[in-house]
Amino acid sequence: MTVLTRDILVQGLRRDDVFEWLANFSVHQEFLLAGFPALQVVDENTLSLPFTGGWKERTLIYRFVEADDNFAGRRIQIATDGKRLKGHLHFSLRTMKPSTDTMVTLHMDYDTGSLLGKVLEQDINQQLAAAFVKSLEVLKTNCERDLLGA
Repeated sequence: MTVLTRDILVQGLRRDDVFEWLANFSVHQEFLLAGFPALQVVDENTLSLPFTGGWKERTLIYRFVEADDNFAGRRIQIATDGKRLKGHLHFSLRTMKPSTDTMVTLHMDYDTGSLLGKVLEQDINQQLAAAFVKSLEVLKTNCERDLLGA
């Protein structure tokens, strides 16, 4: 399994408010466009995210599973699919100090497949990480805009 993790701090918003915002799958399309400009809507719970990784065009299938608040934290669960991209992604939300700040962590683990996948793994991971960093920056901006009116 390959792992990708990126964080962003959303200031001035409580964890439960950010969780409710992210639980609305319709907001995902707007912030993901920043990192995946050729994004396509497959259905009401699924997006197709084309990107270049491993020296060729790839498509990450991004399927909303659930908003999970069954434990101490809050998670938005996403299933991923695509060649060398099958796995799972979640947004984990933690309360920071002060309690009006929320740390959003994107965590993705996926299987790059056979021996060739291991060779391509680093490039795929770097390209995905770059796309998700852009997406997280817009997630923060949009969340603040929608919830704070900023």
